[in-house]
Amino acid sequence: MDTTRNQPTVITSPEDFLAAAPGAMGFELDQSILLLGCAGPRAMHARVDLPRCSEDDAQVLQQFLPAALGNDVAAVALIVYTDDVHSAARFTDHLLAACSREGIQVIIALRVDRGRWYALVDGVVGARPEGVPFDISSHPITAQRVLEGRRVYASRAELAASLDPDLEAVAAVERALREARPVAGARAVRRVRSVVRRHSRSRRPPSDALVAEVVSALADDMTVAHIVSAMDREGAAARLEFWIGVLRRTPPAHVAQVAGVTAVAAWLAGNGALAWCAVDRSVAGGQEHPVATMVGKLLSCGVPPDVWG
Repeated sequence: MDTTRNQPTVITSPEDFLAAAPGAMGFELDQSILLLGCAGPRAMHARVDLPRCSEDDAQVLQQFLPAALGNDVAAVALIVYTDDVHSAARFTDHLLAACSREGIQVIIALRVDRGRWYALVDGVVGARPEGVPFDISSHPITAQRVLEGRRVYASRAELAASLDPDLEAVAAVERALREARPVAGARAVRRVRSVVRRHSRSRRPPSDALVAEVVSALADDMTVAHIVSAMDREGAAARLEFWIGVLRRTPPAHVAQVAGVTAVAAWLAGNGALAWCAVDRSVAGGQEHPVATMVGKLLSCGVPPDVWG
């Protein structure tokens, strides 16, 4: 489940929901179910791949509902991105029943297919049996997102690819690692914090030698623990930019821990979808770093980053 939180947006129509959805997740959705938290202190948004059968519906609801309840969400909107009318209707029925039992209001439910939206519940203003064409490219919510510089990727795969290694840069860091002088203990923690702080503020990428120093220091799990425990939400976006840059330059032997730290940075920045991609990157090499495992559990449970610290 991809989970994230954004600042509240005033939404009054189906088109508003559809314009808000890509920005909430950071990528365009397809063959997906998106749940938007609409009332409560924490505006949780969560996405899963389209379930294939009733048993899959139940598993999705076991993810959605605890996350919504844990964030005190009182009302939700459902958007199902698919051309499978039957699957969308089946899941909607299951969600309505489950939300009714838990006292969560479903204020709107839509199915989206090829530039048209269809109502999955009664009472949606403007709904038509043949669907309603829409275009969110010039919608005010889309324009505001662009103005704020928040990028939306074409797909989750493209979002994940933003963490892919830059092979030339990886090779350069590998060369620097062979010449690096190991730093350990408290000195390593201070050194990594200093590099992160300086380059997050300047938004300038660190040198190959500094990246090598950082990834070498993070080979020690105690150093990772100290770095992660000191992270907070202040300056989270700039810190995330730094760690993405380092991760893309990290040699394979060091990816698990660096991707785990990047996952924490993404989660604290409110980018749950990217945090999941970093978790996936951490375990892709066959290693399961404890920090990545921790972030995966936080995301699965819909834990908001404002509880950190």
